[in-house]
Amino acid sequence: MNHKKKFDWLINENNNKLRIDGFYQVYNLAVEFDGVHHRKSVANYGGEKRYLKQIKNDKIKNELIPQHGIKLLRIDSREPWYNKNYLVQILINFGIKIPNQDLIKTA
Repeated sequence: MNHKKKFDWLINENNNKLRIDGFYQVYNLAVEFDGVHHRKSVANYGGEKRYLKQIKNDKIKNELIPQHGIKLLRIDSREPWYNKNYLVQILINFGIKIPNQDLIKTA
């Protein structure tokens, strides 16, 4: 299942639509997964030029998504995002009601 999304209003300085990694309309939630290329220049991701562009695009997303009434959740790739309990706790802390939430043990 592909939850990637573009919005007409989410555009960069070149008028290109920016894609978000996940959009869950039922929760009004945009999710961005921030890999290493969001933190430093990486040759395999286009080097310094691409990194500087990434910084600008992230700033645009950080500003425009909430301005349009959508919650923005950024997940850092250095965190245990692959752990179901970790993700559930993030969503609960973010105010997302998880089905059977009362049955889930949280830290």
